[in-house]
Order: sequence, then C-alpha cells, then structure tokens
Amino acid sequence: MEATPKAYINREIKAFGVVRQLSIDTSKRTMQVELDLKGESAPISVNIGSYGLSEKDGMLRIAFQEMRAARTVKGVGCLLRPGTPVCFPAECPP
Repeated sequence: MEATPKAYINREIKAFGVVRQLSIDTSKRTMQVELDLKGESAPISVNIGSYGLSEKDGMLRIAFQEMRAARTVKGVGCLLRPGTPVCFPAECPP
C-alpha cells in the first residue's frame, strides 16, 4: 500500500525534498515517514500518531494528528499542519 502514497507524496513535495521511507499501519491509523529535505544534512523522521480520512468533491482528504519530528526543521510546519486536511486525487495513478 505504501508505494502509491509514497510516489504521490514525492511528486507533491519535490520542491522541498523526497520521502525516503514510508510505513503506514492502517489498523492503528499511524504513519512513520523519513524525509530527505533540501538544504538539510541528514534525514528527518516524522511519526504521525493518528490520521483521519474523508472524501469531499471527489478528493481524498487526510488530516494528520499527533505529529512528532525527530528534530525541528524550519519551514516544515507549512507542509503538515495538525488537523488541517491535505487533499489528494480520489484515484492516484500507479
């Protein structure tokens, strides 16, 4: 399941960096993400302790909660704001 979301996220954040690793536990609704961000000397790990999915106007929306990063990185807050939905196309291409 992680391959399609990882490819889509990488396409959307290519100006900022890339997802090195993505692990999704759908039963617990948690995620672990490792990112290589441009301008950073080392990868950053982000744990998402909870997420919710919804659909509106043909768009899949995901809202992240309980996010924790291994360290503070300036500017990352604008990418993932707790409780603010991120929209994806309802059907992601493979």
